[in-house]
Amino acid sequence: MSVDSSDSSGRTTQSTSKPQSRASSSTTQSTSSKSESRPSSSKASSLRGPHVKLEPVDGPSWTIKESPLIAAGGGTGKGMFATRLISAGEVILTDMPMLMLKSPYANGEDDPVWSIDDRPHEIPPKDVYKAFKKLSTDDQLYCLTVLSHVATSDKQLLNSAKDVKLEAKSHDELIEAGKILAIWENNVLQAEGELQILCRNVSRINHSCVPNAVHTWDFLSGLSIRAICDIPAGTEVLISYVRDFDCYTKRAEDLTSYGFRCTCAACGESDYSRESAKRRSELDELELSLVTHDPDGDGTPGKPEISTEDELRICKRMLQVLAHEPSMRSFEAEIQYHYGYRLHDLGRTAEAVEHLEAGFRLLTICQGSERSTTQECKEELDECKEELDEMPSFIKPERSSVRK
Repeated sequence: MSVDSSDSSGRTTQSTSKPQSRASSSTTQSTSSKSESRPSSSKASSLRGPHVKLEPVDGPSWTIKESPLIAAGGGTGKGMFATRLISAGEVILTDMPMLMLKSPYANGEDDPVWSIDDRPHEIPPKDVYKAFKKLSTDDQLYCLTVLSHVATSDKQLLNSAKDVKLEAKSHDELIEAGKILAIWENNVLQAEGELQILCRNVSRINHSCVPNAVHTWDFLSGLSIRAICDIPAGTEVLISYVRDFDCYTKRAEDLTSYGFRCTCAACGESDYSRESAKRRSELDELELSLVTHDPDGDGTPGKPEISTEDELRICKRMLQVLAHEPSMRSFEAEIQYHYGYRLHDLGRTAEAVEHLEAGFRLLTICQGSERSTTQECKEELDECKEELDEMPSFIKPERSSVRK
């Protein structure tokens, strides 16, 4: 998320991207990182105070430093690195958002570009600008000098600022407005539903289509980054900015506004990337088969438009495919839970226990033990175990092995 991406002429040297693309770059890198463009405007220097810290404070298990993956692509930029072994399920950091906005089109009313997928609607530029100007002086300076954006010329920044419709339209104000919008575009994350946020430290975490961490959102504690596998000391912490199941072309398109073309293990030309592409395509089709509908239009999902037998078959196949995609543990957790829940409904209690145990373990890693979904899975698991304990030993079915 942080790359020094422009020279004095405004030409792109290295940068990064995100869905809802606007700018593109032909540069490549192994993981994504957002371009770090340090302003030379008098506005930034006028915000500078004697106690402002421009760099993030290192956490107990991580530090911010130059990313060799970005350097390998010809750019300069920073990322977040583990300073010790970070265990799977460990919270790496929790960040409260500096900006938190929700699209006025969240309910589909008067939405000029309505979409049926799970991507949030775009926040109107004027709303982003107004919210930014309400930030503290320290936070504004931090965003303008530390957070990255795709390298753009003054002409492009001025063009972007037109949507803000400033009352005072001096050249410097419009340049600043364009930069604010570019920073938002390059660093915003979808927290929950239509809620979009900008965080101080999470914005320094770079992208990979095979991440080693995920983020979870809670209104009380903020955005948490959790390790989904063991991350050795010295390893860069990576999250995904895009939807896991999208094909390479779609992922590359969604990453365009970050200004880079990802060349991680899933995006290269290796045998793994080709096989991963097939698996992601199959998972996408299988997931669509499980989508529920709302027959009454009251916001309550109905049952999947498939038979129970087909539903179980699809879940089983998804788990077989996901066994080869360990970076998709969050999704595997949900499928293990769903599969175990449905098996319990059908009275296949022993099988249900195996999958609910796997689901609970993965949910604890990816979401934490206090999340409602994790607790519901645990309650279902405990109920199944009680039923098994009450069964006479001579009729208890043998428990099969589920991937750990």
